[in-house]
Amino acid sequence: MRASHRPIVLTPRCTVADGISMGYGVYLYGQGRGRRFGHGGGDPGYEVLIQRLPQLDANTIVLTNMNDICGDVRDLLVQAVVSITNTHAPDEPT
Repeated sequence: MRASHRPIVLTPRCTVADGISMGYGVYLYGQGRGRRFGHGGGDPGYEVLIQRLPQLDANTIVLTNMNDICGDVRDLLVQAVVSITNTHAPDEPT
């Protein structure tokens, strides 16, 4: 994503649920080291969630062949990434 587009895309435009906002085309989650943005989708029997954790310079991708489990797996993966990552946060999301 171009640096000039980051503030436009990653600015919360509306609240979707408690702790979840929507930017332009991406969901915005969390705070601090766990702050992330991403999007997902699926069809019956298949789900995908892709997220970027800019302060950790990390990405998570979860693919499942089951319905209604992808979010739980994503949350566990994000917790693991946040807890094991000891890098310093970049100033700008990439």
